[in-house]
Amino acid sequence: MKTIFLLFFGLVLPFLGVGQDGGVRKKKIKVIDSVRLDSLSIYPHSFQVYINDTILDSESYTLNFSTAVFTVHKKIPDTLYFIYQVLPFDFSKRYQIRDSSILFNKK
Repeated sequence: MKTIFLLFFGLVLPFLGVGQDGGVRKKKIKVIDSVRLDSLSIYPHSFQVYINDTILDSESYTLNFSTAVFTVHKKIPDTLYFIYQVLPFDFSKRYQIRDSSILFNKK
């Protein structure tokens, strides 16, 4: 019994936490005008964008966090490096269990 207990905690338990990154994404993209970074919504306080190892000024771009669309205001000749965390939902979509037009029929 002691051997099984040690085997479980020594071999199996360390592999249970592998692969859980918390939704952190890292991407390198050449942006000309605008680009959709992800299919999920971005957590607002986790977004960082770098150009040549320096953080890009927040006034030179806009980001719609719900649709994850990144737009630059001025032309950037270099590749941008994005680090962000996604939420488990796409807030630009409509989620519903039932169609409300069946319940509330307008005549």
